Amino acid sequence: MLFRQSFRVFVFITALLLASLGVSTPTDAQSIVRWSNQQRIPGYFDSTRPPYLIADQNHTVHAFASQRFGEGSDSQVLITYNRWTAEGGWTTPTDIMMSPLYEARIMGVFLDKTGIIHMLFFGGNDNGANMYYTRVAAVDANKAPAWSIPVPIADSAITPSIAALAGDDKGNLVVVYSGNLGEGNSLYGLYSNDNGTTWTNPSLIWSTYSTQLWPNDLQMTFGPSGQLHAVWNYVDKLGRNVAAYYAEMADVKTMQWSKPVDVDKSVGLGVAALSLIEYHGEVYVFYNNGISKEVAPVLWVRRTSDHGVTWSNPLRPFPSHIGRNGAVSIVVDSEDIMHIFFGQRTPDGSTDIHGMWHSALRNGKWTTLQSVVSGPMVQGNDDSAFDPGDARAVVSQGNLLLVTWATDPGNGSNGVWYSYAQLDTPALAAAPLVVPPALFTPTPVATPIDEQAPTAMPISTREPVTFSNQRPSSSTFTNNAAAPLLAGLIPVLMLLTCIFVVTKVRRAEFH
Repeated sequence: MLFRQSFRVFVFITALLLASLGVSTPTDAQSIVRWSNQQRIPGYFDSTRPPYLIADQNHTVHAFASQRFGEGSDSQVLITYNRWTAEGGWTTPTDIMMSPLYEARIMGVFLDKTGIIHMLFFGGNDNGANMYYTRVAAVDANKAPAWSIPVPIADSAITPSIAALAGDDKGNLVVVYSGNLGEGNSLYGLYSNDNGTTWTNPSLIWSTYSTQLWPNDLQMTFGPSGQLHAVWNYVDKLGRNVAAYYAEMADVKTMQWSKPVDVDKSVGLGVAALSLIEYHGEVYVFYNNGISKEVAPVLWVRRTSDHGVTWSNPLRPFPSHIGRNGAVSIVVDSEDIMHIFFGQRTPDGSTDIHGMWHSALRNGKWTTLQSVVSGPMVQGNDDSAFDPGDARAVVSQGNLLLVTWATDPGNGSNGVWYSYAQLDTPALAAAPLVVPPALFTPTPVATPIDEQAPTAMPISTREPVTFSNQRPSSSTFTNNAAAPLLAGLIPVLMLLTCIFVVTKVRRAEFH
């Protein structure tokens, strides 16, 4: 009895000493992340959306965005590139790519282990487009002439421009995009098993079998298991989210996708703003969906560990937050901790507090939400406008978090903003980028698509694309006066309907 009492006293006194010294557990220490003051990324236009971000192993983040130059019929949409480091900040954006046909809307980027950046973009306009592929050594990504000639790898892409690019460390690249090759508005897939040198023909993954429904919110990722995972939804002609699906592909070389399964039943504005990650043997799908008899949608998450056969019950991890301001952005740090970022609002008396929020999954539980930046919503078209959304985040060197966002377009357009934070986790060893000369040997070009008239061709007549690293002449590279895409061939009614759907989708994303 005396021993037990003495031991309890010892434990109590030890706890008091630790508290007085400010000692805490590693979980407590890392639950508080100190964010830098928000700043606007220099050189981005007011209407520019958050860039695609990839981190190399040499303390550098590479950023890619599409920006519109000029106004009216003379305007052009080009892809720009800039870099960020914690020490040097942001470089000035450089114009690196223009589409052979009208606009260049970036759809995805991937940095492989050899130091090559692969890029996918939608080239065309609302009348019709192709999906283009190009690549460059990461060390030369800021030099427009260093990028390979963009090759059309898939035709009949449609608006809304929806596509994704994913890659692994085995030389496999997969593209999934929204198009119509005769089955109605659908998702098609194609792949390369030689780092983008050759590509298969597009093949059907899933279809609406309608021209009045459109695939949307596509997200795709390779997991640590080597499996490829994808989620998407589709919208009707009024911009309403109808349903969302999940599918996976166990073997990239066969391009055999599993049968799509429902993610959740739509409520209110419906299942939208999807994102996903494979983490610790489970696939997490984050999404927005409504609550019965409630107006605003909220954030939900579901998990599956058996290839989508069964799912956990929908969990609302942060009950005090509401709204839909873009999809969740997900990263994993050097200690294998998952971090998520998203834009939402929380009621605070008579005023809602809007913000960009951050949480981490520790020991199976989400940490208390922290605001990267927060405050009352401000409407306007200058730097005072405030309603964060469309999070895009990345982790550099395993322990430096960078997150970017933009203001809800309905409340003002004032460019892209960012903040960063240093984690109390080990930094990964630096590995300087190198130029892999073997990948940059010129090869013949075989282009199966007539760029002057990119109409849908029967799948049986297509030939695989052979990629070339040869640059066109400067006059070819800067010439954007291609003949009109399908001009006069698409009914005016379809064009107006398409524009209406795009507007509805963008508005629905920020409710």
